[in-house]
Amino acid sequence: MRSLILLIIAVALSGCESSEVSELKETKLPGYPTFTIEQAFENRAACGEVTWEKNEDSRGRTVINYECHMDGVDEFESRFLEDVIVSLNNLSEEETPVERSIKQVHLDADYWDEEPDQEHISELEEKQEQYLSKRQKIIDSTIENLKARSADIEPHFVETFRWIKIGDNEFHLDSGGYRMASLALGNTEIDYSSYRFDTALALVYEDIGSYEEYLQRSRIIDGINHQIGEIRRQILRSL
Repeated sequence: MRSLILLIIAVALSGCESSEVSELKETKLPGYPTFTIEQAFENRAACGEVTWEKNEDSRGRTVINYECHMDGVDEFESRFLEDVIVSLNNLSEEETPVERSIKQVHLDADYWDEEPDQEHISELEEKQEQYLSKRQKIIDSTIENLKARSADIEPHFVETFRWIKIGDNEFHLDSGGYRMASLALGNTEIDYSSYRFDTALALVYEDIGSYEEYLQRSRIIDGINHQIGEIRRQILRSL
C-alpha cells in the first residue's frame, strides 16, 4: 500500500508544471501574434520530445529553458553513412591522373604521327596499378573508420531556447541554439547569431515537419555535405 501511494505521488509530481512555465506558455512572441508560446513550441512535428524547465541564474533571475529533442536523427545518420560509402566507392571508379597521362602519350603520338612510346606507357601502366591499389586501400580503411565512429556515436539533435522572466506574465526570449552529436559534424554546440536566431524562430512557427527538412532549411545540411566532399579530398591528397 505504501509503495502504491509513493508511486501515485511520483506520477502526480511528474505531471506538475511550475506557474512560471505555465505563464510563459500563455504569452506570445512579438511578431507572432497568432500563436501562444505553447501552441508554437509544444507540438512541433519535428520534435520527438519537448521539455520545459524553470531555473534561477547566478543573478537570481527566473529562467525558463526549453528543449526540443528532434526525431529521426538515427535514420538520417544511417543514410548519411550510406551516402558517404557510395560516394567513396564511386571514387574508386574515377579516372586517375596516371590514366590521363597515358591518354596524353597516345594523343601526342597521334599529333606527331608517331608510334607511342611503349616503354613510357609500360612505366605508366605500372604506376597505374600501384595508384589503384593504394587508392582502394585508403578507401576501404576510410569506410571502416567511418563505420567504427558511427558505432561509437549516439546521434542526437536538441534545439534550445531560453526565456528570462522580467515581470508579471512578461518574459524576454534571451537566447537559443542547439547541441548535436553527428558522424558528419561531431559533437557540436551552437549559440544562434542574430541571423540564425530569426531563421530558427521562423522555422519553429512554420512547424518544419522533419529533422532532415530542418537541416536543409536551417542550412546545417551545407556543413554536412561539405564533410562528404572533404573526406573525398583527404583521400585524393594522400595519394
